[in-house]
Amino acid sequence: MLRVVLVAFLFAALSSVASAGAIDVTYTVSGLPGAWNLNFNVANNMTAFPFQDIYQFGVSLSSSNITGSPGTFLPDSSFWTNIPYGGSSVIYNNTWYDSSFAGLFPGTSLPGFIVSITDLQAPTLVSWFAFSVTTSFDPADSYVGNDAFYNDPNFGNAGFEGIATEAATSAPEPSTWGAVSGALVALAFLRRRFVQR
Repeated sequence: MLRVVLVAFLFAALSSVASAGAIDVTYTVSGLPGAWNLNFNVANNMTAFPFQDIYQFGVSLSSSNITGSPGTFLPDSSFWTNIPYGGSSVIYNNTWYDSSFAGLFPGTSLPGFIVSITDLQAPTLVSWFAFSVTTSFDPADSYVGNDAFYNDPNFGNAGFEGIATEAATSAPEPSTWGAVSGALVALAFLRRRFVQR
């Protein structure tokens, strides 16, 4: 019986997915030094489906040169800062806006936010921001998580900021390391029990 419990724990630990933030952003890099293309992927992990739509997204890079816009998102030529809303002082010079409020619902992700830069080295970290809105217009559906720097229950808006990393080099979250460590301990215990028999 103990063996079955340990095998079940091992399977659960190895197959568990680390808990993600409300919004996760990664990017891929293509091109050559002096002509990089960064393709950002935005994942909406909020749980209030279908009410919390991401309608605004932006990144801070060395230049403003949007070359790709996914779905219903359109490039916005204005620069953005979140200081008036309680966010950081970062200036986001590549921003997109979706006036349809139907482009990035919970449980979906959207690649294709592409920026071209002329840096000799591609960045390893990129600051990003995003705003979501409650499309039901019901204050009860407003995002209330503590990872948002801005929550407006009257209009159902929430603001987020973070750091994007390259998709291939994203570091595992602490909960992933915990699951892997637990699985290794269970494997060691099982191996020891089988060797003793």
